[in-house]
Amino acid sequence: MFHDATHQVPDQGEPGYAVAGEAWIKDGVVTFSCSVVTSHIDLETGDVLSADVKKDYSNVGSNQVYSTSANTTLNRNYIAPALASGFYQPGVLNAVYLYTDSKPVTDKLMYGDLDQDGIVTVMDVTVLQRANINMITLNADQKTVADVNGDNSIDAVDATTIQRYLAEMKVKGSKVGQIVGETPVGEHTYDEFLNAYNNLNTLFAKYASDTYGSYPEYQAASAAINTYRSTSLNPSADPDEVDAGYDACVKAYNALSAVEIVIPEPEKSFLLTDNFGWGTAYVYAWDADGNPLVGAWPGAAQAETTTNEYGQTQFVCHVPQGAVGVILNNGNGAQTEDITDFDVSGYWMDGSKNDLGHYIVTSW
Repeated sequence: MFHDATHQVPDQGEPGYAVAGEAWIKDGVVTFSCSVVTSHIDLETGDVLSADVKKDYSNVGSNQVYSTSANTTLNRNYIAPALASGFYQPGVLNAVYLYTDSKPVTDKLMYGDLDQDGIVTVMDVTVLQRANINMITLNADQKTVADVNGDNSIDAVDATTIQRYLAEMKVKGSKVGQIVGETPVGEHTYDEFLNAYNNLNTLFAKYASDTYGSYPEYQAASAAINTYRSTSLNPSADPDEVDAGYDACVKAYNALSAVEIVIPEPEKSFLLTDNFGWGTAYVYAWDADGNPLVGAWPGAAQAETTTNEYGQTQFVCHVPQGAVGVILNNGNGAQTEDITDFDVSGYWMDGSKNDLGHYIVTSW
């Protein structure tokens, strides 16, 4: 171990550097020589399946990355080592690939399977990344399966698409995992479904359940949201389920969006001065068909009051939606005449009554 003028020995808060032979340090990066050895071993027997591949490097930096690969000519499944790729380290790095059973021979090509071992793994990403920086040259079959997004270009976007596939994240237009020449599985991607699901949720929230709950369009939208809620939380959901969810959400959205949203009129209210000491006022209201809106006579008690500049109590009358007329009464026989104008500030009673014995009100 060593340290320079600004780095302490290990365990004292700053990194130390293990080296073999000469090493140089600049701007926190160590430059040195090292070797990377790739071995291929049978997991069960321990036999060496092919000769070690040793590569010697000089003047590489501790911030540079190396990579190794399995021997695909063995046509066997394998376990990739932790040292399959990583930052260069001083000395000798040994990446040991352990091989298990033989893989079935197939002439089918799979998108994303660049090392042509029959499955898509992180090693395929490594092969593609090395090809993108001209470290290796892809053959014709590898070029076919490397263009996983179908844009006729092999680049970093394809590598990212494979990585998202391995992370079980759907990508629109991705062909990863599909057999070349076969019909893709699933008409819609998870992202397309999720967008349709979220759009339906946003629209659904605009419709009040107490107003639209009985509408078939509202009920269909509610059913679609509830049915596919778990699908929306599962990026690796079955393709058939994703397609069904997409279709259901789009259908429900189109149907519900055709339902006109009726914006309720703002609540109206007015004041009634308690000129005769009622203490409590009841509001009886009715609609255009004569139906009571807040219960049978004498109506609903009006608990809210205020006081005017003369110290008089005033009842705050909140007019129910749909009301065409209201009567205020004390619940004990005294009442106003029918009040049908709700656009005034308030009313007061001077004591005069109509032919029915009801207090005549005057607005202000």
